[in-house]
Amino acid sequence: MTQTVDRSVSAVADREPVDYLARAKAVARIVEQEADAIERDATITRPVYEALAEAELFWTLVPTEFGGGGLGIVQALEVNEEISRADASTGWALMANSFSTGIAAGFMNDEGAREMFGGPDRGITAGMIMPTGKAVRVEGGYRVTGRYQFASGSAHATWIGAGFVVHDDNGNPSWTRPVLPTAASDSFRGPTSNSSATGT
Repeated sequence: MTQTVDRSVSAVADREPVDYLARAKAVARIVEQEADAIERDATITRPVYEALAEAELFWTLVPTEFGGGGLGIVQALEVNEEISRADASTGWALMANSFSTGIAAGFMNDEGAREMFGGPDRGITAGMIMPTGKAVRVEGGYRVTGRYQFASGSAHATWIGAGFVVHDDNGNPSWTRPVLPTAASDSFRGPTSNSSATGT
């Protein structure tokens, strides 16, 4: 029988405080069992991904009002350390996903955060929000070019960060920090750690 876990904002907000460190220690046992397959395939395996998601470790840095764990940096690093003890590559991927997801939540307005994290399938981000790309304004948005050299965790991310700089009519630069659904881009690819190029 298949069970569906409700990870929505309302379900998370109404519960008792969570011991994420204990959850990480439990997930680490699964990571250890899968370590050889992770090394062979150069990506975290499906059982590990599902265990991380079930334990809600991807969202430890997302504020509680958006359904996340609301942890501080030190607590989140302690969680990540437990996973890294079991397998360093998995720890790296979790760090990339959970920290970029927390940063994305921090830059968003409430509407955007609730769109990304408010449903049963909460967003997981990867990629770079640093202004690596360059953009020009076009009708309906921007045309972006650039090479984004780090996208660790992109194999299981549902959103990709792609920061860029755009100049106004006076030549003044501004930094834009979009996160895009992975379904909207076919230029991000690959295993646990990745280089990704964007087109125009």
